[in-house]
Amino acid sequence: MRLRRLKDRSEYSTRQVAARTGYSARSWERYLGGRSLPPREAVEALARVCGGDPSSLLVLHEMASDRWGGASMSFVKASLSGFGCRAC
Repeated sequence: MRLRRLKDRSEYSTRQVAARTGYSARSWERYLGGRSLPPREAVEALARVCGGDPSSLLVLHEMASDRWGGASMSFVKASLSGFGCRAC
């Protein structure tokens, strides 16, 4: 399950997700927009709040994290598309 899709299915606004997870709305905008890799804890928090499967999300997070370091921006965006980046 992808982060953006999970958040959208929950029908929570970004601000509501922020309030329920302890991460700012601005951070969630970066994470969901593919501009920043979310911390593992944020992925777990989103899964908990929105009813997603943390195991599958954490596998995707691990793959994106492995590719994040030193990768070209286009490659990073392609990796983050698994997290639901619509702009990627």
